[in-house]
Amino acid sequence: MALRKMIDDCAVKNCGGSLRLVSGCDTLLIAASAIPFKNNSILETSVLLRLINPATALLPSESALRAQFGFTHTEAALALEMLAGNDLAACAIHRGITLNTARAHLRSMFDKTETCRQASLIRLLLLCPRTIMGQAV
Repeated sequence: MALRKMIDDCAVKNCGGSLRLVSGCDTLLIAASAIPFKNNSILETSVLLRLINPATALLPSESALRAQFGFTHTEAALALEMLAGNDLAACAIHRGITLNTARAHLRSMFDKTETCRQASLIRLLLLCPRTIMGQAV
């Protein structure tokens, strides 16, 4: 019902929208974008839907992070741990390094990305282009 309303609103108002559908423990994020076009001199609107399952969403690859930001192998691996939702202490444990070493890598990532807060860094990393079968998407 909410999905149908969002699609109708996007088509009629020529706008975008977003929706979160939850079923038990599963979540699906939906983004809608209106796409106006002319059909025999009549302006019509289609709606493009993008469905995202957060549990299976693609993260940037280690090589993409290294190329985009100049991260070392260790920094890129730590960044991926953080993107997976782990806090810095858990990342350090998973990587087999001390928390102080993880903090030093985080400071280096801040310098390389010209960010100063972990939230800003994560946002920037999530915007990094991903590759599918060697093609940037």
